[in-house]
Amino acid sequence: MDGIYEVGDRVVVRIENVGDATYLYESFYQACFLSYFNSQGHEFIIPPGTHCDILSRVEIRPGEIKRLFVWDLDECVKDAWGCVKSRRLEPGTYTIRGRFRPVGQGPPARAQVTFEIQAAR
Repeated sequence: MDGIYEVGDRVVVRIENVGDATYLYESFYQACFLSYFNSQGHEFIIPPGTHCDILSRVEIRPGEIKRLFVWDLDECVKDAWGCVKSRRLEPGTYTIRGRFRPVGQGPPARAQVTFEIQAAR
């Protein structure tokens, strides 16, 4: 993510493996295995991450960048086997956090990005 967006922007969320080990990520519901927080620390879910019952782990090798999902900078406010009602995130600062298990043994890698949403011009 680039750091600053406007309310209602559509973003492509990608991850880069900057380590020297191969890690696993979820290929179908990538947003499910990440956590989303506003600046007050309130956790919320996003529409691409509400229905998470299919597991399909794939590898991300050192130096690779993978597209995880497309997101409209919104949060799910009503979930019924998938998001049926969402609302745009308000201007503010947000954080995405995740943990990725390595292939084989070793500690998980932690990923985090903080970004800002500004009012539309």
